[in-house]
Amino acid sequence: MQKEIEVRDESLFPERPDYLFDANAWPRRIGDAQEGRGGTVLVADARGAFALRHYRRGGLVARLLEDRYWFRGAENTRSLREWHLLQDMVALGLPVPAPAAARFTREGFFYRADILTRLIPDSDTLAQRLTRRPLVPELWHRLGEVIARFHQAGICHADLNAHNVLLDSGSRWHLIDFDRGAQRKPGKWRLGNLGRLHRSLEKERDRMHAKHWEHADWNTLLEGYAAVSDSRR
Repeated sequence: MQKEIEVRDESLFPERPDYLFDANAWPRRIGDAQEGRGGTVLVADARGAFALRHYRRGGLVARLLEDRYWFRGAENTRSLREWHLLQDMVALGLPVPAPAAARFTREGFFYRADILTRLIPDSDTLAQRLTRRPLVPELWHRLGEVIARFHQAGICHADLNAHNVLLDSGSRWHLIDFDRGAQRKPGKWRLGNLGRLHRSLEKERDRMHAKHWEHADWNTLLEGYAAVSDSRR
């Protein structure tokens, strides 16, 4: 027996459209998200454009469970946890996609889940930008400042990599995909976040994707990060 729980932004969806979590039924399917952005489909209707993500496992366990997760209570489901975290970050003024809807469907001891967020318009991932041209130092410095703002708010991104950092046409940075993200007390996780992003950039450069990334860029990012961290001590 299935049990479905759903939340949505009722200012956007006062009445639930039948296609809310069905990518193939949306009035417009813009396409699939770029590499590294998971099983995300870009969709749109008269309200605007959205990113619809179905949660899927990674690694070896994905062969066995694929998109099923052990149910440990509604508030512990990945979709509702990410929904609430996004709401909190929007309230804090952090640059993240606004949550539009989320759900989970329980089947016995397991559940499946989806989340719908506002699409960041006219944006590319950091990895995509670095395949085409270098970024000016000011942008690297500003990215460090943005990451520091998240950390000052206690926001830990579980997978901070070059595909989950977006730069829009107004040269504004955004972070996306907060699956397994959490709000934490200050700790070593901050260095872990930065280290994960650094390894991601090195990996992309080794694959000849982020070919316009240099170690000097990373130093500039750290300068921006330190500037915000030092100012708030």
